[in-house]
Amino acid sequence: MPDTAADMTGSSSRSRIPSAGLLVALLVYVEISSGVVQGSISPMLPVLGRRLGVDPAGLNWVNICQLLSSAVCVPALARLGDMYGHRRLLRVTLVCVAAGAVLVALAPNYPVLLAGRALEGLLAVWLPLEFAIVRDRLPRERVAAAIARLTGGLTLGVSLGTLLAGLVARISPDPRIVPAVPAVLTLVCLPVVWFLVPESVNRARERADVRGAVLLTLGLGALLVGLSQGGRLGWTSPAFAALMAGAVVLLGLWTLTELRCARPMVDLRFTVRRDVLPLYAAAVTVGAALFGTQSALATFTAADPHLGYGFGYATLGVALVTLPVGISQFAGANVYTSAARRVGGPRAIAAGFGLAAVGYLLLTWAHAEVWEVVAANVVAGVGVGAVIAGLPAVLVRAAPKDDTGIAGGIYQVSRNIGGSIAGAVFAAVLAARTTTSGAAPSEGAYRTVWLICGVLLVLGAVVVFRVPRRGAADSAGAVARTEA
Repeated sequence: MPDTAADMTGSSSRSRIPSAGLLVALLVYVEISSGVVQGSISPMLPVLGRRLGVDPAGLNWVNICQLLSSAVCVPALARLGDMYGHRRLLRVTLVCVAAGAVLVALAPNYPVLLAGRALEGLLAVWLPLEFAIVRDRLPRERVAAAIARLTGGLTLGVSLGTLLAGLVARISPDPRIVPAVPAVLTLVCLPVVWFLVPESVNRARERADVRGAVLLTLGLGALLVGLSQGGRLGWTSPAFAALMAGAVVLLGLWTLTELRCARPMVDLRFTVRRDVLPLYAAAVTVGAALFGTQSALATFTAADPHLGYGFGYATLGVALVTLPVGISQFAGANVYTSAARRVGGPRAIAAGFGLAAVGYLLLTWAHAEVWEVVAANVVAGVGVGAVIAGLPAVLVRAAPKDDTGIAGGIYQVSRNIGGSIAGAVFAAVLAARTTTSGAAPSEGAYRTVWLICGVLLVLGAVVVFRVPRRGAADSAGAVARTEA
């Protein structure tokens, strides 16, 4: 329950906080910076590899480090935000991410680079912390729209990061300049959050569930290491089997611990409610489409046309093709609130799933020209943008006020798990179905990837459409309907 003293203190300080519009704008800047950090790393990998003498297998761990750091840290940090203050944890993680970005930019060797990427992984908790701040500090009717803009800002930032990395690489031959761009943007976030963003009001008053946090961290770590390294270890190898078995055991023990705990880190009884569990399941499917196809789009666009597909684009060309995707996702996130006002939150999300499915299914047969690839991805992007704006808005409104951070944190983890599973599956598909020479994935392999995404998104639409319209899950739609 909210702490009365904290609530009174927060109420008395409302006059000193920025206006609702300015607060959202500040947090959107933070999310755009987060997206730039995430979107700029892939174009930087060849440069970093040459500068530090790292082979492609080693560069793979540059992304894995951030993924693992994000997955294992988000639940614990989000819960600490609920307990000790969301802005406080936002400040702490901002310092860590800024330090990580500087390490990546200046890394003299491979271990320092990995350390920087691990610190950058903490940025995944920013969205859950920001959701809690806007829920506490904004008028009720503006919360859904604010969450939509925050998620849209993140997706737009990812595309901008890719484009900036390509542009800067062409302008300057210095390999340290490209990674310096996200470092500077992150450093600017520090005074923004430190001096202009207010603290949240509500607090979860209980002792930290250390046992639950440790078990969840270890379980997620084993799961994601197994998924990310399955192709290298071998999907039937003893090492992969051991990692999966360890994940099952650890996550099973975590479930038992949480159910027996009087005040658990994650309230599993909330997550399995009929109006909540389908939304977390839907987050897995949209994570698969959102994260699992990023590499496929880039490699398809960059493929040599002599293979029978692709356009032979370099880094900048790939970035220009992917930029409209980020813009369309940002637009879709903002469209969500209007749609939710008319039909309710869950049905607006289901419609977003359906539109995204149409885009990927179009891509399975219309990809011979650049404009076809862009058009199909824009259609999918609008749908995905609506989904990633709507799901957290509904979940945040459904959660108790002192559990807002952890509700958003589990949503982020669900999306990351979906992306990790899809990344492993899609990599296996691309490796298994190759051209006659065996040197590259076949066109049919890419069609299979896009078809899988389309089917997953159709399933997501069905799952969300069946969410009960009455109750907490539809509250985001009710909020949106009151918006002017």
